[in-house]
Amino acid sequence: MRLLHTGDWHVGKTLARHSRIEESREALAAVAAVAVEHEVDALLACGDIFEHLGPSPEAEQVVYEALMRFEEHRIPVVLLAGNHDHPHRWHAVEPLLARFAVHVVPEVRRPERGGILEIPARNGSSSVQIAALPWVTERRLIGAAELMGLAEQPYQTYATEVARLLQALCGAFDPEKCNVLAAHLYISGAKPAGSERQLTIGDLFAVAPQAIPPTAQYVALGHVHRPQRVPGIAVPARYAGSLLQLDFGEAGQEKSVVLVDLQAAEQRARRGPCRRSLCKNRRRRARQGSRARRGRETKFRTS
Repeated sequence: MRLLHTGDWHVGKTLARHSRIEESREALAAVAAVAVEHEVDALLACGDIFEHLGPSPEAEQVVYEALMRFEEHRIPVVLLAGNHDHPHRWHAVEPLLARFAVHVVPEVRRPERGGILEIPARNGSSSVQIAALPWVTERRLIGAAELMGLAEQPYQTYATEVARLLQALCGAFDPEKCNVLAAHLYISGAKPAGSERQLTIGDLFAVAPQAIPPTAQYVALGHVHRPQRVPGIAVPARYAGSLLQLDFGEAGQEKSVVLVDLQAAEQRARRGPCRRSLCKNRRRRARQGSRARRGRETKFRTS
């Protein structure tokens, strides 16, 4: 199984009153080129798809065109709601997007009711189970725990309750299959880029690395905008980071997506996650049309 891990699209972002819509459109076209070039079996969009809870029609058009482009290339998408996304908005379009092989997870769900999604490989030889945890506000955390059958234990801290949700989700993995955890949350020790909402990356929402269950072969994270490996987790785990530099403090910061190759659990990861940066891809696309650059590194910079 080969996955492409992305996060934090933030379509609809402006900077100093300047629209970033066309940059987002170009970035998502570059992501699609990488996905097609490497024949990925699925794409993970780990939250904060939009910049605003009520996105503009232009932002919606860019996102939905990108999702349709993945479907045209027979690439299913697993999409989580982030803290910038309105879960009810994603819930409303979930049945429609399902027709385009876009699996939306707008809220916490039990494993057997959409909390774990199974995506087959292109060639039908295997499949991957993806445990999906979208952003959970503190207010919704108690309801999420009740949904997962954890309400008999008294509420403790945000980090403790999220750890219990993660255990409940990943405890349902089939150990004979490829298993991935996709989540939108803040892990202690991750280095923010500076453009995140400060409240959501503070101590209140910080989850310990040790809370991540070791039953996953790979942990695909969204929320932190700086691409990075997350230390302290027993299995490979990364923040893919945002597709664009989202403020002036990120000027010159390299942005990327992550390619992940997996085999069944007895063989674990066939090859560790590989950062695939995107800026050279965009420059080459400008020179040679839609042809994607072949090679390990294609760097991605925005002005």
